[in-house]
Amino acid sequence: MRAGVVLEIAEARQAISPLLYGHFIENLGKGIYGGLLRRAGDGWEVNPEVKEALAALRPPVIRWPGGLFADGYHWRDGVGPPGARPVRPNRYWRRLGPLIGPRDPNSFGTDEFVALCREVGAEPYINVNLATGTPGEAAEWVRYCRGRVPWWGVGNEQYGVWALGHCSPDAYARRYLEFRRAMLDADPEIRTVVVGTDGGFVPEWNRIVLDAIGEEADLLSIHVYLPGFEHILSYLQRKRRDPTGVYYAMVGAGAEVERRISWAEDSLRGSLGPGSRLRLALDEWNIWWKPSQMYRAFFSMREAMAVAGILNALHRNAHIVEMANISELVNFLGLVIVKGKTTRLNPIYHPFFLFAREAGRFLVPARVEVETYCTPPLGLIRALDKVPYLDVSATLSTGRDRLAVFLVNRHLHEEMVVEVEWSGLPVSKAEAISLTTASAEDRDVRRERSELPVSGSRLELSLPPHSIAVLIAGSA
Repeated sequence: MRAGVVLEIAEARQAISPLLYGHFIENLGKGIYGGLLRRAGDGWEVNPEVKEALAALRPPVIRWPGGLFADGYHWRDGVGPPGARPVRPNRYWRRLGPLIGPRDPNSFGTDEFVALCREVGAEPYINVNLATGTPGEAAEWVRYCRGRVPWWGVGNEQYGVWALGHCSPDAYARRYLEFRRAMLDADPEIRTVVVGTDGGFVPEWNRIVLDAIGEEADLLSIHVYLPGFEHILSYLQRKRRDPTGVYYAMVGAGAEVERRISWAEDSLRGSLGPGSRLRLALDEWNIWWKPSQMYRAFFSMREAMAVAGILNALHRNAHIVEMANISELVNFLGLVIVKGKTTRLNPIYHPFFLFAREAGRFLVPARVEVETYCTPPLGLIRALDKVPYLDVSATLSTGRDRLAVFLVNRHLHEEMVVEVEWSGLPVSKAEAISLTTASAEDRDVRRERSELPVSGSRLELSLPPHSIAVLIAGSA
């Protein structure tokens, strides 16, 4: 199969937020205790192998303590001498048993979180307890942080009947404003994130909330997990779905994410107008399709390709998405898997690494010519029509002298020869970093770097089936 990509470098004006490659940690399963942290005597310490893997991703922002866990967390339990901190039940996740909802020894509290962020170069993002907390408690938390935490989320998924603080959009808006105003009194420089939806739950939520709060927020949060484990398991059992169809729906997940982003943007603009300064935070997202992934998620190249496609979608929607946080860092849908004393990188780590390390700061419009495919719906992924076999996003460096073009060959069986053209940028050197596996179900990801010959403002590269690559081009 052949494909053509034309890069419009002169039109590269849209900045890409560096916060798109953010992370999320939560006391869920072995996400923190037994994942991010390891035993050290009678206490806990950061696992150096996990810290090394996180630092390599150059994380721009990390969200904590939740998630659904946040609405049962009281921050004062996690400060002071570690040995004197109380052990608390996992207020939310204990309903799923001790493996998923372990008790919280509070060894990892505010100071430990902020210290971790500082050590790996990330901005801290704290989600306050809206459900069982108070505006005063949240304001005191802001004061305690003394300007060290720029981002504050107020609540989590209050539209959902599963949430501790489930309520109507009107009630949430009133409570959000109470919290926000108290928190801003404590520190007027903080930025707040308001709970939103992507339209999958309570479609009127965004309109009612935004009509009530106006511009009194900085980001509108949405969460996207695809294809959704309750849905895909029942669907596969009922329909006996062809695994090839499952594969093409999964690797096309980025198209579903773009649809949801577009819906959220339309709802935001519909309430606040096209001139609103509010943007979106996709502060929980990932591939999630079976319950066991809540404890440890062993992904394959198929999921790695889906993650790469979602990152491409985030690039293409840089005009509206300010922040994105993959869920989560360790074990639960993790980029990193820790089991006992063994730490390994999940296949989804590798494309995330490429995007986080190689992406530039301006979006380059890309025209792609390639064959397309369609699939029936899979769980929360709607029927996909005219999905290109080649998924592309392109970026330009701050100095406008280095291209990074991210390519995903979605075809399960065919190699793809891609011709890339551009103008307005002198290129004397080009290389490709590729991620490949023996099969789409394989977990052993091979990373290879190769130089590419350049002919004027054109080059050609070959992508193996079910593979990911980044093309890097510029002057020597």
